[in-house]
Formats: sequence, C-alpha cells, structure tokens
Amino acid sequence: MISERRRNELIEAAARRRTVRSLGLITEEEKDFLRAAKELSFSRGLICQRPKAPGLIVRFADDPGGYGDNDAEKEALKIIVGGIEHFFAGQGLFFEPEEVMIQNHRRAKYARVCRNTSPVTFSLAIDDLGRWGVSMFQLGYLMMSLYMNRLVPDPRKRISWTEQMIFYTASLYTLHWFEKHWSEIPVLYPWDIEYDEAIRNYLLTCLKDEGNQRLSHLQGYDGLVKFDQKYEDKDCEHEMLQLYDLTKDFSLAPLARIRLYASKKRPLILDTLYEQDYPDHPGVRYLCSLQRKILAAGNA
Repeated sequence: MISERRRNELIEAAARRRTVRSLGLITEEEKDFLRAAKELSFSRGLICQRPKAPGLIVRFADDPGGYGDNDAEKEALKIIVGGIEHFFAGQGLFFEPEEVMIQNHRRAKYARVCRNTSPVTFSLAIDDLGRWGVSMFQLGYLMMSLYMNRLVPDPRKRISWTEQMIFYTASLYTLHWFEKHWSEIPVLYPWDIEYDEAIRNYLLTCLKDEGNQRLSHLQGYDGLVKFDQKYEDKDCEHEMLQLYDLTKDFSLAPLARIRLYASKKRPLILDTLYEQDYPDHPGVRYLCSLQRKILAAGNA
C-alpha cells in the first residue's frame, strides 16, 4: 500500500514529468500510480505545496447582462476571486495560470461554469452584485467545480452525487473564511468595515436549508445510479449541511481530490482506499459511510 506521503511525492514527480529511473527504488504499484498520475494530467492541479504562482486572470464579458459599466462591481468580483484563490492555496489547492470570464444573469436560477467556452466562463445568477456574500458563495462553488475538473478532467471520473455536496461545502467554507478575515480584504473592507456581519447572517441563512433527505434514503446501487444522473439541490441539501458541519474545522483538500478515488463501477467511490489515505478526515468517512449505507439498503 502506498502511503499518502509517497503518493504526494509521485504526484509531484508526475507534474514535473520526471522519469521512473530518476526516482530510484520504486515498486510496481508505485509505477502504476505514477503512470496514472501522468495520464490524468495532475500538473494542471498540482496537489503538493509550492509557492503561490499567478492563477486565475479575471475578464468580463462585453455584454455582461448584469453589471453594465459599474467598475466598482467588477473590482469587487476580482477581489473576491483573489480572496478565494488565497483561501484555496492555504488548503493546498492551486490554480494554474488561466483566464476566466465572468458574466452575470440577474434572472438566472443557478450559477454555473461553462467549460466549453474559451476562456472558461463563470456565469453568476445574482440580482444585486452589491450583495457580496452571494458573490462569495457562488464563486466559491464555481471555483471548486473548476478546480476539480482541472485536477481530473476525465468525465468518467465524475461522482456527481458527491460533487454537488463538495461544491456546496466549498461555498460555505468560503463564506466562513471571508467573515473571519474581513478586516484583511483590500478595498472591500474600507468600503464597508462591518460587512462581516452580513456575511455571517447569509451563512446562517444557508445553514437553515433542510432539504428532503432523498439521498440518505436511497436503496441500493440502482437507486444511486439513477440519483447520480438526475437530482435537484433539495434532494441532497440535508447531506450537504451534514458534510459541512463535520468538516468545517478540517481541510477541504481531501474532498477536492475525490475523483482520484472514482471506481470503474460508476458512480461509486473506492471507499476503502479513500479512507485509508484520509483516516482522520470526518468528511471522507461521512461520504464513504453514506455510500455503504445506500448499498446495504438495497440488500436488506
């Protein structure tokens, strides 16, 4: 079994395109892991700690559909993206240099990442961009989605029923981080030195969502497959909040790497391996135990 420390060494080696020979003594299992790391292009989302390099470069659509010529709103969005990047970097999650386009559709129902555009587009759904807390929440969600897709872009590795929870958890983490560090945020803090209270209130509002617990009540593999293909936020809101409550004092990194533990039998997690690599992370334990509970319910 490869230790987490050794896995990180191999991931860095893959990112730097080092050869097997340059690594000295290496087992067959480690060789297989190194080959897989290279195939998955880990260098686009290097996991190991390293100095902060320039990351996301924010641009704005010519026809934004939401902020017009309001330079203050554009500046606020740039600062929020930079703050989230700083927060992610503190978790060991780094973005390679890349342009991202931001647009806002006030009447849209959901924010989303458009990855089939060049550059990639963050499409926000905010009726009032002066509500920075909503921008923080949506951008935290979208940036975690982008990070996970850059880390493992293979669509066959998606585990959708877990990823929605992870994106949402990242949004809540983001709100908590901005509230805690508000006095350190350039430009925005002088504009409103007491806005941390508004962030706190918005976070508390998000934590009140109950959902219908549909995910927790799934029965068996077939039920999970159908859910993974089609579900609504309310179907896993309860589980999202459970995940955040369990992990809010722990790192986001193990959750962001879940695609590395995608089973060939979709949409399952390689739960034993995932827990072996992160035995002390409550979020990892929760997702794995939830999967086992669902599968066991189908055999009852």
